[in-house]
Amino acid sequence: MAVNNFKPVLWSKKILKELDKKQILVNNCSQDWSGEIKGVGSKVKINSINEPTIGDYVPNVTVITPEEIKDESRMLEITEAKYFAYILDDVDEKQATDGVFSEANRKAIIGLKNASEAFVAGKFSEGGNTVTELSLTTGNFYSTMMAAKEYLMENNAEDEEICLELNPAAFTKGVLANIVFNQQDNGDMITKGTYSQLLGMMVYVSNNIPQVRTDQDIVQATCVMRTKQAIAYAQQIMKTSIYEPESSFSKAQKGLHVYGAKTVKPREMVTLVLKTAAETTI
Repeated sequence: MAVNNFKPVLWSKKILKELDKKQILVNNCSQDWSGEIKGVGSKVKINSINEPTIGDYVPNVTVITPEEIKDESRMLEITEAKYFAYILDDVDEKQATDGVFSEANRKAIIGLKNASEAFVAGKFSEGGNTVTELSLTTGNFYSTMMAAKEYLMENNAEDEEICLELNPAAFTKGVLANIVFNQQDNGDMITKGTYSQLLGMMVYVSNNIPQVRTDQDIVQATCVMRTKQAIAYAQQIMKTSIYEPESSFSKAQKGLHVYGAKTVKPREMVTLVLKTAAETTI
């Protein structure tokens, strides 16, 4: 039976692999860290080096003294722990016929994804600069986004890959604005995870960015424009196991997902406080 062939370590790796496929906001974070995650409270080291000083050089005069390269480390703490657990009677028979076990596992992965994505979205208010537009329409969408990008350019972040992450309502304004300014019905609109020529960056939409809707047109959310180095993230599936509860003739599965995130380069992240408004252009 498939359940008898269950290998906890292999299932942990599979869950983490599938989780990585589904995540959007998490995948736009830096995950270049060192250290072993042993559970909540673990810390992993985020390494970087100091910036070399740029000096004036005068031939036959300047004495060059090389600077020592020093590493700069910050610690990312694993603060979150989420679990899933479910029970199935006669699990061997059900898995063989209806795939119930696999479907429960798939839905558990979706739940873990949503929790971790919402956690990263909670860091969006920590940008080094903030752009606020409380009446976002197709008419001012691009000027609002370029105001945010201007901050990143001023901080030399344009050399890094920049991504724009929006809630569905703000994303809709972007799609409609692209139609208006390109004067076409359905051309190269910005869509989920595609490159916007006008903005010069990747644009993503996520329903894990918290938003408040007050009526059909007015929706407010805290979105972000950032480089992929602005937020560091680390995660691990700590445990998965199948066990037999003592109170029934059945099998159950449980799993534990731990993770943490830290804003490490706030100058490479612009917080976008956006409230959509009714359209007059389209």
